[in-house]
Amino acid sequence: MKVPFRVRRIYYDAIAAGTKTSELRGDKSYWSKIARHVQLELDAGNQVEGVFICGKDVQRKNITSVTYHKAAEEVLGRPLSEQGKKDVGQDAIWSFNW
Repeated sequence: MKVPFRVRRIYYDAIAAGTKTSELRGDKSYWSKIARHVQLELDAGNQVEGVFICGKDVQRKNITSVTYHKAAEEVLGRPLSEQGKKDVGQDAIWSFNW
């Protein structure tokens, strides 16, 4: 299974450098369905590949877990930035980890 993620350059560069090891997505219907499907695949022992896309650049990472959080602060250890609030939202989130 492959899960595409479109990401901003700053996040893409951190993924490529190995300093970013999770991707956050808002708890919206689309991402909730994807997260549940990813978890089912992982539970079945199947590989799940995250495909991170920024422009024409692509990074691939094997997703090892997906976690639900009531707030981004649980993952980040700090409040979301203003841009983060626009990108992810201020509600619960899913964390896709590799």
